[in-house]
Amino acid sequence: MIDIDNKYDCFISHASEDKDDFVRELANNLKKAGLNVWYDEFELLWGDSLRESIDFGLANSVAGIVVLSHNFFNKDWPKTELDGLVAKKNSSGKNLIIPIWHKITQKEICDKSPILAGLLAGKSDMEMSEICKNVKLKINKIKGLESEKIPIGNNENVIKNDETNTFLKQTKEFMLEHIRDFNYDVGHAINWRSVMFLLMKQPPHIKKYLQETVNLLVNEGVLEENNGNHFLTEKGYNLVYN
Repeated sequence: MIDIDNKYDCFISHASEDKDDFVRELANNLKKAGLNVWYDEFELLWGDSLRESIDFGLANSVAGIVVLSHNFFNKDWPKTELDGLVAKKNSSGKNLIIPIWHKITQKEICDKSPILAGLLAGKSDMEMSEICKNVKLKINKIKGLESEKIPIGNNENVIKNDETNTFLKQTKEFMLEHIRDFNYDVGHAINWRSVMFLLMKQPPHIKKYLQETVNLLVNEGVLEENNGNHFLTEKGYNLVYN
């Protein structure tokens, strides 16, 4: 994903007991879908301070996925993470919490937290692709990107109509011009802060379709995505400069 203000797209708050039957699969699928995920098994190394690492993940994530389960409510640590997400929500004025119910009913959640029970939530028995799609929609809405990121291989879903096609073409030209003007070489990472600064002088639709355009460039082999960063490929270099 495009890193604008936060290092991570989402933080996953969960009970460790729920890793094997749901959370690990969720984290891996979100990562495959192109999201930059703070998940303890991805981020923590031997010797790291657990508290400091989690605080960093919470502070530097766009949104927080909270996997609500009996295990979650029976442990203090996940509830402390939830308190951090609520505090961040209150300071930003946006709802940054994405709840997913895991082997628990709305009534059982309501008994623990009526506020959480009142939030529209996903369920762990949904198709994983549907969960990831809805998580991305929510994160893009928080970021102010109205359009959903289209997974690699789904180009046909991007070209929705002639107007969209035109806007995507214009946004692609903007991106290629940026690469050319900044003299990117093969393997160089795209500087998204520079891109976002330049967007301030562009029509609104350029920003709106930026994420879909980046996906198209990845699909076409112009850019390569790795761990949330995008790099110019040899094919992209030849396209831009030849």
